[in-house]
Amino acid sequence: MSSRSSSSKTHNEDLRVGRPTASSKYPGFMAPISEVSREADSIITTKEEGGLTSGKASETRGASRKLTSSGSRGHDGHESSSRARRDELKSGSIESSCRPKTSSKTRYEMEALKKELSQLKASSRASRLREISEMVRAAQELDLAFLFDATSSMDRYMEVVRNKILKIVHKICVAYPETRIRVAFAFYRDYHDKESRGSCDFTISFNGSGSTFVEALSRVEAKGGGDTAEDVFSGLQELAKLDWTAQNRVVYHIADAPCHGTQFHDVKVDDDYAKGDLHGRDVAKLLRNLHEDCKISSYSFLHITATTHKMLQEFKRVSGPDSSWIHEDEFQGIDVEDIPMKVVTACKTSISHSLSTMSSGRIKFSDVKFVPRDVQTAMPDWDSIRVQEGEVYKFKRFGNLNEVLRCTENGIPLELEKPECVQVQVGLDPFSNDGASRWPFYAQIVTHEYDTKIMVVKRFKDKLGVDTLKVHTKEKYIEQMEVQAVSAQFAEEFGHCIHNIPEAKKVVFTAVSTLHVQPNTYYNMEKVLKGLWTKFNSNAGYVSDKGTYTDTLQAFSHWTHERSRGMIMVTDLQGVQTSSEGTGAFLLCDPAIHSRDVLRFTRTNLGEQGFQLFYNSHKCNTICQKLGLKG
Repeated sequence: MSSRSSSSKTHNEDLRVGRPTASSKYPGFMAPISEVSREADSIITTKEEGGLTSGKASETRGASRKLTSSGSRGHDGHESSSRARRDELKSGSIESSCRPKTSSKTRYEMEALKKELSQLKASSRASRLREISEMVRAAQELDLAFLFDATSSMDRYMEVVRNKILKIVHKICVAYPETRIRVAFAFYRDYHDKESRGSCDFTISFNGSGSTFVEALSRVEAKGGGDTAEDVFSGLQELAKLDWTAQNRVVYHIADAPCHGTQFHDVKVDDDYAKGDLHGRDVAKLLRNLHEDCKISSYSFLHITATTHKMLQEFKRVSGPDSSWIHEDEFQGIDVEDIPMKVVTACKTSISHSLSTMSSGRIKFSDVKFVPRDVQTAMPDWDSIRVQEGEVYKFKRFGNLNEVLRCTENGIPLELEKPECVQVQVGLDPFSNDGASRWPFYAQIVTHEYDTKIMVVKRFKDKLGVDTLKVHTKEKYIEQMEVQAVSAQFAEEFGHCIHNIPEAKKVVFTAVSTLHVQPNTYYNMEKVLKGLWTKFNSNAGYVSDKGTYTDTLQAFSHWTHERSRGMIMVTDLQGVQTSSEGTGAFLLCDPAIHSRDVLRFTRTNLGEQGFQLFYNSHKCNTICQKLGLKG
């Protein structure tokens, strides 16, 4: 048997048993649709006398088979069609292409293959666009409930919400035009007050004095209270009675006094029940009921006075490691008329977070279930951790940004360098649970050639009930690496563009690689970033309000879109500053890229809807203007 026939037979066996076929760009994993199309072109232009070799035809069909499977991921109807097509391939309907043909026959078959691949890509793109639209729509469902301390000192705070509720809703809808919002409120006083608690359930009637929400809140009189501490626990119970249904479920709590019990306040607070709640209720259970049973995604507390700080610290403590849903706002330094914008920010942040987590693979807040892991914040004891042999994959260095844009526009995958062998130690436990979809671990490179020894490696979180082999494919880690590599190339050119803009700061993305250790374990690897971590914007329209120094990063995201002629936008900017005053540089990692090609740059790519989400919240600043960006 000839070597060509042997190769073809082995490859066809690979197809039958489901083994992957190799990509010419990414050794060991499947070729993207664009690569198969180019390979088909190269076969078509082969000299006529050479015919079509069986090995090459088989390789092309193998890549096509993978594409048929992966391109329809998550859509049952299209997957059935793809499965039927795979059966057709396997049954031999085009098996004859493995044998030498006349050039005209070969050209006809390859043109047919290219057409099929084009149709598959178009179908996959349409499916992904529908998925993005559904995510954006679902993420803009909002239930907003206010919780008021309704004692005698709180009248003006309830009044501003009553008078400004329409403005609050309008501001939310400016950033997220498809928002479908319902509003509600609950209130509490103290144990022995008449009408000590109450609520108005969710309604869409909030426009004007005769609306359900405004009329109900008008009937709540600020009165009673007695001592300083109040019956906050009854307010939490009233919240749990509301009819929560939306994707985003936000509570905004406005109060000037803590609950009863010295564990929640300093002794100087006047408290007739200093030993604790009169009814013996457990605050941990009350909060767990709100978060886990009612699925409240965000609870924000506005501190009218400093007496409530200890209470919120205790709320977070009893909530355990997962206390990130509890947020705090300060009233000090603002006017009561500024409260509506605090509420708007809380709601916009919740919607943005919801969309970001959904786009990274978490479908609904109520469905977020990852395999739990212990978190160890300290640096590992390296003497107790074994050394492993590994390979490090990096992309070949680009000539310039135009080269990257050409690859992106034409669907060409970036080329990998030959993997570099290293010896590495990886910490046994992650050091943080802040990531939406990945665990970070400390790692130490023990190979002498590496200048940096301590690194961070990131691994996707395992989802309960999902095959880990599907979560941890090499392709996913390479694709994640591509996002940061492309972003870094944009940042490099941006640095030249802002050279004469004094207020603009340098933007730098850490170099990222893919680490492979046995047995078949992958990580993304980068340097440790030291400093105060900040999320400056998201891939879903969130913008940090930390200060004007973020103007550089907002301008950077805007600039990437215009520089790429509307093809790409780099968002989800997060990392550290080299100076707290805003001088120096921004050192960033884990960005997201929106692209017109929605089948590239991971699931955080929301395509043209992602562009629109950015512009809905973006306000051009002086750096945008000096760069000549369109307003």
